[in-house]
Amino acid sequence: MGLFLKLVTLPVSGPVGGVLWIADQVRGAAEREFYDEEAIRQQLADLEEQYEGGQLAEEEFDAASDELFQRLLEAREFWASQEAEPLQTGPFEVEPLEVEAREEIPDA
Repeated sequence: MGLFLKLVTLPVSGPVGGVLWIADQVRGAAEREFYDEEAIRQQLADLEEQYEGGQLAEEEFDAASDELFQRLLEAREFWASQEAEPLQTGPFEVEPLEVEAREEIPDA
């Protein structure tokens, strides 16, 4: 019955599953970009250059740098929490394939 139900609902469940997988991929890419510690450090360096060049007032520099430091802390917490969770590669579960060699292949 389970296979029959899957076949009957495939025209609906297939595209829905695909859309959910795409949404998950977009979310993952957005998280990687937002929580990229190197990019945040570069933004801090750029901000410091602007401040030293006289393009930013001290209050603007303090506010922007505080925001970036907070984001850097959030990024570190995010990546620490991600290490405990398994990597999801898609909507399908992949089981490891065991291969056993039955005979040796002669060298050419």
